[in-house]
Amino acid sequence: KGIPVDEDFETTIDMNINAYIPEKYIANEYLKLDIYKRIAGIESQEEYDEMLEELLDRFGEPPKTVQNLLAIAGLKALAHRIYLTEVKQMGNDLKLTLYEKARINPEKIPELISRHPEELKFRAEANPYFIYHPRNSRAKEKISMLDKARELLMEMQDFVEDV
Repeated sequence: KGIPVDEDFETTIDMNINAYIPEKYIANEYLKLDIYKRIAGIESQEEYDEMLEELLDRFGEPPKTVQNLLAIAGLKALAHRIYLTEVKQMGNDLKLTLYEKARINPEKIPELISRHPEELKFRAEANPYFIYHPRNSRAKEKISMLDKARELLMEMQDFVEDV
């Protein structure tokens, strides 16, 4: 019919981080399951903000593990928008795997790498990916891998080509 079809692919986030809803925060299992489902369905910053606001209103200040859960959901939504199939923490490294049919501008890749010359590498394989390896232990202490992943994904947003 000439209508563009969105590519259908799954995005996974695999980070070494505690991300869950503790019983002290939401004791009711059915309610907790509903909140998990709704957090997993976050697809935009607006939905993230609405979920955070609802949690604050209904249950009070979310503990760090719930904040992490929300951050991962936001990261997943961002990764999906920029055609990443996987954001994976491997020890101190971070692997960002591109979708094989990603609609990105490849000319932007060297620009991103030049901003992180000693830390970021690109591998053009069947499923192309970036590897981020922090230079020193001080960098690891200053910023969490979750924050670093978000920072890199924010930089990658201008890769996506308008269709």
